[in-house]
Amino acid sequence: RIFGFGIRIATDTAKLLFIR
Repeated sequence: RIFGFGIRIATDTAKLLFIR
């Protein structure tokens, strides 16, 4: 479902923000 995909995007975004 899209839910899992959303979590994946959220994690990716959080990673980018964290690295920043």
